[in-house]
Amino acid sequence: APSTSLDSSGFPQVYQRDEGAMLYLGVLLPGYAARENLSLTVNAAEVELIGEISAFEGPFSPSVDSSNSVAGPFGPFQRKVRLMHPVDTSTPVEAEMKHGIVEYRFLKGFS
Repeated sequence: APSTSLDSSGFPQVYQRDEGAMLYLGVLLPGYAARENLSLTVNAAEVELIGEISAFEGPFSPSVDSSNSVAGPFGPFQRKVRLMHPVDTSTPVEAEMKHGIVEYRFLKGFS
């Protein structure tokens, strides 16, 4: 059974539902039945990057990893990043990989 949490400490009330790989966040807005009548921005001022580097693309071989290299940032990493401006997480996030850079494009939210 999924785990559910309700927070009524402020308006609007919110609930969270943990269903394994997915976490749902619900915002309880009485009086609204359709999104067309509602303008809502979900702001985030901080993101957390979590990943793991297991191999590099090598210029002359298929890959470089910890078995054929003694240096390099192999293994897991985690870092919190405070954003220059809050972003709207209710819109799709675009991600692009280019020459060793993963770039995310967010829509700006409200300050």
